Amino acid sequence: EEPITWSKKPITLDSSSQSFYKPVRKSAAATVGDSIYIFGGENPEIGRLSNAFYKLNIKTFVIKILNSTATPLARKNHSLNAIDSNRLVLFGGRRLINGDDEFATVQEMCDTQDFAIYNIEDNTWVSYTDSTNFPYRRSLHSTAFSNGKLYIYGGKLKSASSTISQIHDDKDIHVYDAQQDSWQKFLAPSNNAAPPTLLPLPTNWIATTGRNPGRRKCAAMCLMHNRIAILGGSEKENWNFETESYPWELLKLLTPENRIWEHIRIKDFPRMDCIAVVREYDIETKGLF
Repeated sequence: EEPITWSKKPITLDSSSQSFYKPVRKSAAATVGDSIYIFGGENPEIGRLSNAFYKLNIKTFVIKILNSTATPLARKNHSLNAIDSNRLVLFGGRRLINGDDEFATVQEMCDTQDFAIYNIEDNTWVSYTDSTNFPYRRSLHSTAFSNGKLYIYGGKLKSASSTISQIHDDKDIHVYDAQQDSWQKFLAPSNNAAPPTLLPLPTNWIATTGRNPGRRKCAAMCLMHNRIAILGGSEKENWNFETESYPWELLKLLTPENRIWEHIRIKDFPRMDCIAVVREYDIETKGLF
């Protein structure tokens, strides 16, 4: 096989965006067709949060700012996913407690459960206010989209009343059905051997069995052969060395159809805090990259 090669391409600012463009980090991006949409982040030099919204054409490498209506508040460490050829979903992230775009310390920020949908054709944002079924507040979480459903897992949590930022206690996987505009969640097993709970559950909660996926941030998540795969990241229990050797080598898999978690070891997989997975599969190569 030929080795993977990387190359740098110069990016050109659209003439209408030159006076507005500012570099950012800790932003979120999603791809639709030949365009990458980039939202939010923070200025790497002064740390100011941003709600700038950019569109990068990956054929011409021209980037321009999108002046859309009802743009969400400035934030970092959020997620942005394409859910069809015309819509993007923004979820969560860390923003200022008072919502103003000013300089702030960590103590003046909190994680959110903000949920907004961007319509590409209309260039408009719609923010959802009824958060009853939304995932809990979080940042640095993992997302994946497949077959009309957006999956959300893990992350960090900092509330407005706390000075501590820590890995989220939520082990469940939350699912947004983009076609039905509805939420459900897969409940993680309470321990590795626990059967499904016998207590009545809300209709949109689904019990699972098998080996618990654990609590983590900055993990990669993708869909692989109709299974939800979670790999890498940082675990709240510091990988629990007492029960498993090299636990970061474990690929956590949930099969939604039979609601069973299983773990597969990837020998010599490095301990990585933040990774991304691009999935490619065919009969000959059976590749996961």
